[in-house]
Amino acid sequence: MSPLVRANEMFQQSVRVAPHGILVIDEAGKIRLVNRYIQQCFGYTDDELVGESVEKLLPERHRNHHTSLRNAYYKAPTVRMMGPGRDLTALHKDGREFPVEIGLSTFDDSAQQKRVLVSLVDITERKKMEMEMREINTNLEEFTYVVSHDLRSPLRGISDLIQWIEEDIGPDPPPEVTHNIDRITIRVDRMESLIDNLLAYARAGSACRDLKRIDMTELLQEVCEFVQIPEQFEVEVHVEPGMMISARTPLETVLRNLISNAIKHHDQASGKLVVTSVMEHNMCRIAVRDNGPGIPGNMHDRIFRLFQTVTASERQGTGIGLSVSRRLVETHGGRISVQANTPDRGSTFSVWWPRFVRKDTYD
Repeated sequence: MSPLVRANEMFQQSVRVAPHGILVIDEAGKIRLVNRYIQQCFGYTDDELVGESVEKLLPERHRNHHTSLRNAYYKAPTVRMMGPGRDLTALHKDGREFPVEIGLSTFDDSAQQKRVLVSLVDITERKKMEMEMREINTNLEEFTYVVSHDLRSPLRGISDLIQWIEEDIGPDPPPEVTHNIDRITIRVDRMESLIDNLLAYARAGSACRDLKRIDMTELLQEVCEFVQIPEQFEVEVHVEPGMMISARTPLETVLRNLISNAIKHHDQASGKLVVTSVMEHNMCRIAVRDNGPGIPGNMHDRIFRLFQTVTASERQGTGIGLSVSRRLVETHGGRISVQANTPDRGSTFSVWWPRFVRKDTYD
């Protein structure tokens, strides 16, 4: 077997097993070769496609125009994507259309005949996800608007009413009245805090683009100073050196939430926290380990959801802090988890945060 024949067979075999769709088209627009992916996408067999016009795979309304575009491409062929910025659709055998991305390039076959290599990817699932995400973001924006405008106003009205009642009853109200007014004030304050946290959760869905080089030792030191660690608590910080470029504010917010939670939910007057930062390939793994009461295994997933608290004693909180943290982490391309410190007491929260700027996160 000559090298040319061997190379041609290897080319055809590579096309057939490629993980994306490939068609080979001649100058007359006839299909000369298709692979398995194309057959699966369009619902045709090899025999039903080879020798047919490529326009068979297009919606009927595009066929006449596509013929002139194809002829123009043969006169000035380039390696490029087809229809950039447009929604391209192909036609399945059953008459349904589906969204695709198509790349074009040319080559000469073994007989020195010019051919066009068409690479095709069915992006139906991606389009579905994009539509779902747009719907989720739209609903969240509408929800944020309702929270910020329609809930704050009546709360301000309630606060004003409380103040007027206090003025009306004078300087020496009955103890039970004072008690009830205090209870109302506390609940209004909690509601305002809940609104603030819900707005923070909504805003956490957008990646911060204020990128800078981060010194983890300096960042953790500033976080600990901000949290104001009680004197009875010991905090150990171990940082592995390494370069990291990211948005500082969201990462700082996540670490502040984790460290403050470890202290706030500790069941003893004193405790110990160990915070470590280790570079793992393209991620920085930050772990916050405490020796508190721990978190039951069946709550490990639930605590990252909105309005979830571990115990009844925590119901004075909003149950949003960890939800905001997870949303911030995932929005910036990372992940967060919690594990029990078996057999020791306490839990360890781990955050994997990207060390470098990714186009799919910050574009």
